[in-house]
Amino acid sequence: MTNQEIAEKVHELLIDFLGNEKAVQVWLSHPREDLGGQTPQNMIDGGSGEIVLDMLEAALAGARLCL
Repeated sequence: MTNQEIAEKVHELLIDFLGNEKAVQVWLSHPREDLGGQTPQNMIDGGSGEIVLDMLEAALAGARLCL
């Protein structure tokens, strides 16, 4: 998967879960402890988007199980 494809998949998952672009941008720009204090966007831009995608997919799978 290319970095662009990863970025698009992350965006798609976030839109589905959060529901709007503003919330997606907030999530992407907020530093995360589980990413070593980096923002998801910085990780994606730096070529480590698979880490973000894996984390997001795991979190969403857990969230869906809790519903």
